[in-house]
Amino acid sequence: EFRRVLFRSRVLALDGDGRLMIEDSGLITAGDVASGNLLAIVIDNASYTDMGETFTARRVDLEKMAAGAGIPRTRTVRTLEDFEAAVREALAGNVFTFLVAKVTRDTKLPFAGNYIQRSERGMKESFVDAVKQLPDYPGRVDANTRWK
Repeated sequence: EFRRVLFRSRVLALDGDGRLMIEDSGLITAGDVASGNLLAIVIDNASYTDMGETFTARRVDLEKMAAGAGIPRTRTVRTLEDFEAAVREALAGNVFTFLVAKVTRDTKLPFAGNYIQRSERGMKESFVDAVKQLPDYPGRVDANTRWK
């Protein structure tokens, strides 16, 4: 029953070029399954945190990697208009689609603090702390920032 429900539902996977460069086994598995209800979007800013450029800034082509993994429809987009058209096309069809969205690297962090210098655990904790500061966070008890 679970399998029937899973393959009827639309599944959207979002990833980044840095994470995909570190661990590409998910790409290989997805290509092997090649489910028509899956749309995978990789945001490629050709960098990984403050470590600098990833291989995609030079010669590595994520779209070709996806095609080589067996994903039937792949595309690289560089404009918002092309991105929107590619997403609409993917959602209208029933073919596993892998989109690489090339974006410009933002060199300014959208938050304050030493986030980048923290360990992986520290980064996760910073993320959770930031989420808890959102006004609609369900754990917020009162304006004095007390949590359930």
